[in-house]
Amino acid sequence: EAYLEKAGKSTGVLDELGGVYLQLRDSRGLLKLIERFKYVPEVETGTFEERIFIGNVHFYRNDYLDAQRFYEEAATDRPGDSYAVYKVGRALLARDRYQDAADRFRKAIELEPDFADAHYRLGVCYEEQGNKDEALRLYENTVELLPNHLDGLLAVRKLRK
Repeated sequence: EAYLEKAGKSTGVLDELGGVYLQLRDSRGLLKLIERFKYVPEVETGTFEERIFIGNVHFYRNDYLDAQRFYEEAATDRPGDSYAVYKVGRALLARDRYQDAADRFRKAIELEPDFADAHYRLGVCYEEQGNKDEALRLYENTVELLPNHLDGLLAVRKLRK
């Protein structure tokens, strides 16, 4: 950090430091580094949790393609994990790849039938593709599974009008 303070942004140093923060499980330090230098270090991820975390960093920085890559690696690590499959779907949905995203959300629901947000996001895919009846059914499922799902409640209200 002292080097970066003196010399400014150096991707090589940022990559090394980011890897150290990840190994130490210091997510706060890593996020602070990313925000300060507006750069996501190229780090080697070895665990499911690290892949999801780095995918989330990319996702929230609107770098959906890299987010998808990390989520897919996590899903490969744990093929039966509904959350990892769902996260791949989120990245695809953010990239307007509705059919591919819908496939992932259906898979997440198959793995975990009561995954309310997977039902909601699948509804978004259907709505974006013009199938409002199926979207409404999925939004209603969402609210049935999780009665306080705000996005689901708003979507049901909107489509019932």
